[in-house]
Amino acid sequence: MQSHKVVEVTSSPTVTQKTPKYQFNKVKDGRGHPISGLWERNGRYYLQVTLPNKGCTKVPLVDDQKEPVRTVLEAVAAVAKLREKIQHGELPVAGRRQAFSDYAEHYLKQIKTLEAKKPKTIAHEKSILKGWKSFLGDLPLNKILRTHVSGYIQQRKASKLNNRTVNLDVLTLNNLLKFARREGVLSGKLPTEGWERLPYKAPKRELYTKDEIETIRATAVSINEDGSPRFRNGELLSDVLRFLLYTGARITSALATRWSDVSLERKQVALTKTKYDKQDIVVDFNPELEAHLRDMHSRREPESDFLFPGTRSDGSVGSVRKSLELVRTQAGFPDFGFHDCRHTFISYCIMSGVDILTVAKWVGHSDGGVLIGKVYGHLASEHRQRAAKKVSFEHDQPTPSTDGNLVDLSQLSPEVLLQALLRLQKGKQEPLKNQ
Repeated sequence: MQSHKVVEVTSSPTVTQKTPKYQFNKVKDGRGHPISGLWERNGRYYLQVTLPNKGCTKVPLVDDQKEPVRTVLEAVAAVAKLREKIQHGELPVAGRRQAFSDYAEHYLKQIKTLEAKKPKTIAHEKSILKGWKSFLGDLPLNKILRTHVSGYIQQRKASKLNNRTVNLDVLTLNNLLKFARREGVLSGKLPTEGWERLPYKAPKRELYTKDEIETIRATAVSINEDGSPRFRNGELLSDVLRFLLYTGARITSALATRWSDVSLERKQVALTKTKYDKQDIVVDFNPELEAHLRDMHSRREPESDFLFPGTRSDGSVGSVRKSLELVRTQAGFPDFGFHDCRHTFISYCIMSGVDILTVAKWVGHSDGGVLIGKVYGHLASEHRQRAAKKVSFEHDQPTPSTDGNLVDLSQLSPEVLLQALLRLQKGKQEPLKNQ
């Protein structure tokens, strides 16, 4: 093992002359002798080493908590540990000044192949990182501080964005920085670590009734005075809204559904394009869904297997969404969205007495109805009031048996009741039991 001289050090480097702020300075011991390989720049300490395929480079020194060392004594101790790692084949991370804007592009390219993320997620991160690139620009990755993160948060909050959006901004930056650390571009604690998410509570979704959705649907198929359709895709939108209302499907699942997924004989429809590409969702026909699908089937376009054929690509909601924006405003419900049909479907199922587990299967929840119980389980006030009126406190109390157990006499046959009465008359103390 290579031996090293023991040197006397002081708490601060000996600097013989004033040097520029960002110039590397040799660190010297108490006698004024340079300490081998140890450099200082702007309060940070570095070890100069030669690495394979990288040549001579300076590596920032950190302590056991991955924080930069601040004194000469700490730097000497970190040098000893780092040199020991090098002897065991553990190469240090070179201090590279990687600009954030450049690395963001590199990150987006890499996660397409290295990360198990959906294209939609990658597209979302790309959109978020566009804002970060505009804010951070060419600032080196290792120069990003918590103050930069806080500054961007304040900027986003000033734009009246909700806390959920801001939380996603910071989460995406954290994903990038963690990826950079795994690649060896960064070391130590990240400026996003330990950041507490801003409080956010999802607003309570308004429950639209079937009649209100029917009003929107009727507006979609309304006609002008000359008999022409008021909205170009009105009939298509009308069919979509009813399908969503009667199945609880998401819009992307609905538009991707084919007639080959519908079984009029088994009275079921399979939703094959599901969130996160989970297994197919099978929805059993309710009377309204069956009537709607049979009506649609009678006027289907023979050249297309899609329930909702259009000019857009498979699963796209572009043309239908634009039609909905126009129709809902005319109908007087400017905040209505496709997902409101799903919300109404689930709520009406619960109000109809369908058990939560069955509803969960119809809408593709694999949690056994936990989410439905938390989010969709609230019922319309009128339904709760009707249910409250059914509660009665006038029921007769069950008759106790001689052994102290309660017996529901309504569940006993006349023969058993007669035998029990005869026993009582004879003074027998045999207990009364359900049979």
